[in-house]
Amino acid sequence: MNIQHQGACRDVADTQGKKWRVREMEMSEGDGSAARKSLIALNEMVIRRFWSFPAGWQELSDRALLALIDGPAQPHPEAMSDND
Repeated sequence: MNIQHQGACRDVADTQGKKWRVREMEMSEGDGSAARKSLIALNEMVIRRFWSFPAGWQELSDRALLALIDGPAQPHPEAMSDND
């Protein structure tokens, strides 16, 4: 994967003091396919990627952004499902 663009970045901390850095990134595969946006949330121990996220995520309250980070895992949009 090649990083095409790094967008907005925001830091947020949960109620236990765990700090997250959240950044929008645009990446493309090595095969020249179209770049795909994702939201990356990371702390000292964990990296999470979100393929689906609100367009105005930067304006979310800390609580709402943390709820997104703590939400369910999201598979890559092109991942094959078990039903295929």
